[in-house]
Amino acid sequence: MVRVFLTGAYKNGASVGSNRPLNWIIGMVLFICTLLLSFTGYLLPWDQLAFWAITVGTNIASSAPFVGEQIRTFLLGGNVIDQNALIRFYVLHVFFLPVIVLLVFSWHMWRIRKDGGLAVIDREARDQKAAETAAVKSKTYSLLGIVGGSTVHVRAKAVDEEGNSVPSAPHLARRIAIVSIATVVVVLILAILFPAPLEEAANPAVTPNPAKAPWYFLWLQEIVTDTTLHLGAFTINGALIGGVLLPGLLIGLALWWPYRDKSGLESVGVWFAPERRRQNMVFLALCLIIIIFTIIGTFLRGPYWNFYWPWESWPSTPVRF
Repeated sequence: MVRVFLTGAYKNGASVGSNRPLNWIIGMVLFICTLLLSFTGYLLPWDQLAFWAITVGTNIASSAPFVGEQIRTFLLGGNVIDQNALIRFYVLHVFFLPVIVLLVFSWHMWRIRKDGGLAVIDREARDQKAAETAAVKSKTYSLLGIVGGSTVHVRAKAVDEEGNSVPSAPHLARRIAIVSIATVVVVLILAILFPAPLEEAANPAVTPNPAKAPWYFLWLQEIVTDTTLHLGAFTINGALIGGVLLPGLLIGLALWWPYRDKSGLESVGVWFAPERRRQNMVFLALCLIIIIFTIIGTFLRGPYWNFYWPWESWPSTPVRF
């Protein structure tokens, strides 16, 4: 999705009937489904890390106005994280979400073909030069007889599209097979070299300090902390601002931006097009902020979510039962 944004590939090109902004929205749905798959799978080991990470994550979700508690109840199958929640997360993870991903992914790939392929094809089509085609021999009938040659009606220029394309099989099929096999091999090697980071069995009576959300939501937990402000007796709810409103604003901007982007067709499919420099820089800055907040939440937050440099030791804290 970063590549699509930086190349402006969510914009319609020269293809007739294309609707790439819609496909960008479909891609955003796939992105959210990927996060939900990661979130539901995080609880399945049923260890302390999973239990309290899901506790933090569902508490952030419950801060959504009007529907927050209903969302938390739907995810957990009740009010607490117990066997009902484990079964609920398991069913969501292995059946409902994969079915949704399969259907949306199929629609996404169909839309790519419907939109004329990847956006880079539009750029290559603009760069192609039309060459004069060979004149077709014809016969002209006149009162004086038959004259051989050609007429102006059979002279034309055309782009040699066949000369700039290859069949998907075996070229694309071979690439997909190589990438798939390489991915499986790398995952197997990592599984052999690094054991599963399991902790003690889930225990609701023992609260770790600090309790952290899943790593891909740590940037949200960091924003929640930074936006929780105490003004005398009044407290600004950071879970609402940092956990719901700001992420919702980012998703809304991402969905709306293909219709807001007024850059020309010359920037479609081009990396870091000068016309799109400002919006690309803002997009990369937001990505960098998310990465920095994730690193801070992972490595630099200790007991009571206090900030500690890597060379600083954490104070000993009693375990709460």
